[in-house]
Amino acid sequence: RIPHFVKNVARPIVDVLEHYSFSRGILIYSPPAVGKTTVLRDGARMLSSFPYYKRVSLIDSRGELDFPERVNCPTLDVYKFYPPDAAIECAVRTMSPEIIICDEIGGARERDALLNLCGKGVTVMASAHGGNILEIMMNNDVALLHKNRVFGCYVELSRNKNNQMGFKYYTYEQVEEQVMNVKHEIGIT
Repeated sequence: RIPHFVKNVARPIVDVLEHYSFSRGILIYSPPAVGKTTVLRDGARMLSSFPYYKRVSLIDSRGELDFPERVNCPTLDVYKFYPPDAAIECAVRTMSPEIIICDEIGGARERDALLNLCGKGVTVMASAHGGNILEIMMNNDVALLHKNRVFGCYVELSRNKNNQMGFKYYTYEQVEEQVMNVKHEIGIT
């Protein structure tokens, strides 16, 4: 695994954000090493440069999201090696981001920081580990973020035999329907 920059790989994700007028958060998920971080990195580049120029705060707690090409991204602020919850709070208080991007969410502190964004006009673009949408919803922290509509769209990443990336999309409503169907099948109301 060699983290690297891939230009325009996030185009489908940015198109979804644009379709919803940048008002719905997106959770990108897949098993490890499929490309979530690569997509987030390129999404940060695309959203903070021409033609969007969105104010983007990139929460890079492990030093994996930052990229040298960001010199061409005038509206990108990077919070590198901060704890994610502290970085999110600092970004909102000091930089007025329109979009916050963070990688591999799933802990209680990140969940609470993202929940605090509700009603503040900040769109979240994040990633999490999971093989399918039902696995993602079994993570209690992600399920709570879903319940509070932090994410309005979910994107499952995959790779085919030729190592090409695939994208499968679910809206908030489609996820709700799938979860309800599973609950019904196993007898939970």
